[in-house]
Amino acid sequence: MTKNRSKRWLRIFWVFFKSFSLSTSGPAAIGLVYEEVVGDLLDERRFVEAVGFSNALPGGEAIKLALLVGYASGGVGGMLAALTGALFPPVAMVVLALWMLEPLRQAGWLTGFLHGLTPTLAAMVAVVGWKIFHSLPTKRTGHWALALISLAALWLGVPSPMVLILAGLAGLVMYR
Repeated sequence: MTKNRSKRWLRIFWVFFKSFSLSTSGPAAIGLVYEEVVGDLLDERRFVEAVGFSNALPGGEAIKLALLVGYASGGVGGMLAALTGALFPPVAMVVLALWMLEPLRQAGWLTGFLHGLTPTLAAMVAVVGWKIFHSLPTKRTGHWALALISLAALWLGVPSPMVLILAGLAGLVMYR
């Protein structure tokens, strides 16, 4: 490994470590990463391609952006450096929060607080699902049938990845 390559990987690590330490959300980190990367490690066209591609893939945009920018600017080593730099700050923050909350673990008020969050989180997921369902471009009876069949399959214990794959295959047949 050459000294230039290791310096580049260290630079990539530092960009993502700093950006994800200063920002608590993926979209906000994009601007910070842009300022640090474009011109120094990557040209603007490649950065825009990485942002577009990271938004097209499923999952968290920030981590995908770190992987794509890291790879484009430093190969596999750059990708690993970017991923490490992007993951370290949030993981450290969560570990610190858990360490600070550990003494409160047995507190009765905390248990009640968390029990109060559970139905609210379920309601939030349901609202997001409802919004996604109603944002479909056309309203078809097949949408309802597919949703109800998927719900029944999940209720019966069919693994969710299998339900997703089967629903996608059904969509290929139904909406061709």
